[in-house]
Amino acid sequence: PASLQHQFSYTLSDNWGNELLSYTAPTSQLVGKRLTLSYVPADQATTDLIASYLPKPNADGSPIRPDQLPTSLPGYLIRLKPTITLDGQVVAQSSTAVTMGTDLQGQGGFTQLHNPTQWDLTPDASHTAGQATAIGISAGGISAKQLDTLKTRLENTKTQLQANNLQNLTGEQISGDLLTATIWSWFAAAESHNRLSQNQAGMVENPGLSYGLFHAVADPIYSWGVVR
Repeated sequence: PASLQHQFSYTLSDNWGNELLSYTAPTSQLVGKRLTLSYVPADQATTDLIASYLPKPNADGSPIRPDQLPTSLPGYLIRLKPTITLDGQVVAQSSTAVTMGTDLQGQGGFTQLHNPTQWDLTPDASHTAGQATAIGISAGGISAKQLDTLKTRLENTKTQLQANNLQNLTGEQISGDLLTATIWSWFAAAESHNRLSQNQAGMVENPGLSYGLFHAVADPIYSWGVVR
């Protein structure tokens, strides 16, 4: 029954406490999947503005080089909507647009192990509108199978990029998998260290429900309170 299913929840709010985004799902439906928080243009004007800063194809037909990509964007002109995606499918999206570079407040957590009707939530203040973020979940540990599946997916992405076959690739998929690999690897390394420590100390540890965030950090620059 639903009352005995452990849940995960994540909300995103502005600095005035107005909720922008909320997502709740059974933990069992999230384990081993790519869960990301990203931002999409709020309107066509924003889409066109971002596109205007991207490099045009090289005249000689050579691929666009990383040094040709912009290192900054005029945040005060860009309006974005926060979006949570699960394995490539949008599961929550804000109806409110925010200015790129705005500081946002997150809060996430699980239902309590001893009482699934009560929540154990933790606030965090590491969000900036425009970042790409992986929400990594460790439910009793990170399995070798989910790491192997992610590794295979990254190798397939690399093959498609090398073949210039971009039709089936999205920015959320590429950045999401890379960021997810980092947070899952962090959990796996921490669990490995814990196993070694408890063996030496003669203790037994059973990891519960944990989550972590890994960002591709955006660094907003302000002039008189305006994100430029």
